Amino acid sequence: LVRLARAIAAVDPARPGAATIATPAGHEGDEFGLLTHSLNRLLGAFQDGLTRRDSAEEALRALTRDLEHRVAARTRDLEAAMEALSREKEETERAFASLDQAHRDLDKANSLLLESITYARKIQGALLPDEKALGDAVADISVYWQPLNVVGGDYFWLERFEDGTCLIVVADCTGHGVPGAFMTMVTASALDRAVHDQGL
Repeated sequence: LVRLARAIAAVDPARPGAATIATPAGHEGDEFGLLTHSLNRLLGAFQDGLTRRDSAEEALRALTRDLEHRVAARTRDLEAAMEALSREKEETERAFASLDQAHRDLDKANSLLLESITYARKIQGALLPDEKALGDAVADISVYWQPLNVVGGDYFWLERFEDGTCLIVVADCTGHGVPGAFMTMVTASALDRAVHDQGL
């Protein structure tokens, strides 16, 4: 019994099934033999449980390491994707800012152009004679001048001379819009010189 107690005390708790307890000599078939056999089975069961626990813990550690690697890789991928999205967002915002500036510049240029054309209409209108220029020489006359665009190539001239004769000119100059308006100015200048300077 003392030898059996010493053998039990010598069992390594971390590895209970590493070595079996020897059955005391001459006690293979009695209570000491049965007790020794039961203790060896119990220690073996403990060892199996500890081995399975250690295997499960190792598998869990391996799974945890794998998951940590996957999470780290996924985190790096997400951080890279977020950085790329951030760069794309900044580039898109810069592009929109440039587009907005281009629209503002275009609106300003368009406004200046329209102002210039509107002023050109005033100049073109100033070159046209008053519709009452013929006085009472013509019983009924009506003038309607409306260019297709703000300015145009249509032109008319009304003048009454000292001898009572009247000159009525209706001209359609080549071109529309601004080019046509320039042509009307050339026509007005040429007609004025022909009538007044050269007496035609």
